[in-house]
Amino acid sequence: MLFLVYGTDEKGAREKTHAVLQGLFLKEPNALHVSIGSQTFESHSLDELIGGQGLFGQKYIFLFDHVFENEVAKEEVVARLERMKNSPHVFIVLERILNKTTLSTFEKYSEKIYPVILRNKPKTRTDIFYLADALGGRDKKRLWTLFQKARGDGVSDEEIHGILFWQAKNIALAKTTKSANEAGIAPFPFQKSVNFSKNYKDEEIKDILRKLTRMFHDSHRGAYELGIALERFILRI
Repeated sequence: MLFLVYGTDEKGAREKTHAVLQGLFLKEPNALHVSIGSQTFESHSLDELIGGQGLFGQKYIFLFDHVFENEVAKEEVVARLERMKNSPHVFIVLERILNKTTLSTFEKYSEKIYPVILRNKPKTRTDIFYLADALGGRDKKRLWTLFQKARGDGVSDEEIHGILFWQAKNIALAKTTKSANEAGIAPFPFQKSVNFSKNYKDEEIKDILRKLTRMFHDSHRGAYELGIALERFILRI
């Protein structure tokens, strides 16, 4: 079974996703919930998720949380929508903006689609890709300023962490691959990352990825607040 929640209203989309999950748990109280983001998608085998058997026959509810930020993940998910529809498990895809072709494919296979669109013009907020550029340019002062502004504009710590991890990962890929196709990312961000890679030694970018990964998991275990950890990380770049 497949559900899609998408739209520019980030808060509303997450609230709708939570409501969908609650409704599913009422029907399947013993189902196991697994959330997968763009950073962790590659550690899973999508085919095994779709056709796998849960312990004692339990059903799984898989939430793909903005995995389309990863181009490879997007291609793999869209190619398997029909199988997700017919899977014994439940799949919820949460995204921001989908093009017409992708949305049309979801319409063919989804049990239900929930568009959550901001009807009023949203307040101007920080474009989080500026944070990625500041990290790539190793501009600590600008990155810290943008970080503070983004938080003031209501951008979540998870979003900020995600864009910084995305940029660091792209830089690492730019150091070890020869083309955007080999790296599995779009040509424009790949070329930018090639330029950014000159600002970091190989071990430095690996260390940044390790710190961001550890930070994400430790904060979700309650060891510390993600926002505080991000600020400390930025000030030590």
